Amino acid sequence: MENSPLNTRSREIVQGTVLDERYQIRGVIGYGGFSTVYEAVHVQIERVVAIKVLDSGLEVESSKTAIQRFLLEARAAARIDHPNVVAVHDVGITPTGHPYIVMQRFEGETLRQYLLHHGGIEAYRILPLFIRCLDGLAAAHQAGIVHRDLKPQNLVMTDPGSITEALKIIDFGTVQLLDDHAQLTAAGHLIGTMAYLSPEYVLRKEVSAAMDVYQMGLVLVEALWGRRVVRGDTPLDYARVHIDGELDIPEALLDCPLGHVLGRALSINPEGRYADAAGFARALMEIDPGQIPDIAEAGLATEAGTSTTSAELVVTTARTLALATGDIQLVEDLPDATVLTPMHKLARSSRASKPQQAQPADRGTDRGRMLLYSIAGGVIAL
Repeated sequence: MENSPLNTRSREIVQGTVLDERYQIRGVIGYGGFSTVYEAVHVQIERVVAIKVLDSGLEVESSKTAIQRFLLEARAAARIDHPNVVAVHDVGITPTGHPYIVMQRFEGETLRQYLLHHGGIEAYRILPLFIRCLDGLAAAHQAGIVHRDLKPQNLVMTDPGSITEALKIIDFGTVQLLDDHAQLTAAGHLIGTMAYLSPEYVLRKEVSAAMDVYQMGLVLVEALWGRRVVRGDTPLDYARVHIDGELDIPEALLDCPLGHVLGRALSINPEGRYADAAGFARALMEIDPGQIPDIAEAGLATEAGTSTTSAELVVTTARTLALATGDIQLVEDLPDATVLTPMHKLARSSRASKPQQAQPADRGTDRGRMLLYSIAGGVIAL
């Protein structure tokens, strides 16, 4: 690893350090899977920014891929000029050889944090915020960019409760450029968060703007309700819900005018969804928020299977998916003939009672719907 630019594990940059004679570090904002985010100020123009620095400690080949993906994140975000998408100002290299991205600094908290603290959000408030956020995502789609990891943790509520409050997209670390055919994800690997992965991506790693639409559909329900749509005790539980289309959505939402829009956005078949975020946004603009019932729960208590780390993909190496809940090794690749069931069944739940146990959807042929995983020496077929 002597020639690796990430040979030395990145330590926190000392407060007051100036990078490239321009950015003075003020302190740590937070940590990602492979990065540390700092608050800094441009010493000449006094603009406060966020600086994301890639950490090290990976094997040489993984380091190369991490650098490629890190720079892809900067390139992708720089393509988008929209007030609801984080702006990238600059890139550089620290004196220890760690790449960094200089980004817009937001004041606010992630949507996930907001839901944890305040519970679900009323329709009259979240719908306009969500439509503008989708407009930002539409700008990404028009630029040939698929985010692939849209979830409340990657959306920021800025200036919450004020007239200028907004919902903004951050973290393009798992992005895919549709015009870039470079393969940064090895065969058999999944990148993203299990609770939000689309069925076609779980089954055959198919990526399109429709994947982002599916994820934003899940986020919209979660924002209104205050709890995750897809829950489980293991990553396989999450995968099964997506593949079978047994999404736990309050009955009141499905029965109101929003129900049809959600049904399309969350279709198990990507061809049945809105083609991109622009189509999803146009459909939501036709909905009167006053016709959407208040289903907000008072607080997002940590339930079994709904913690912020449960089933979240942390790192992929070789043919192992390392997840917060344990390692799963893919022992058989998906067949080319994988067929998605066209019917998407949305499981109805009642706030007053325990959600009904969903019945399995038609699985089609065994070969077309078989996923084999090895867990502690056992094999499970989905």
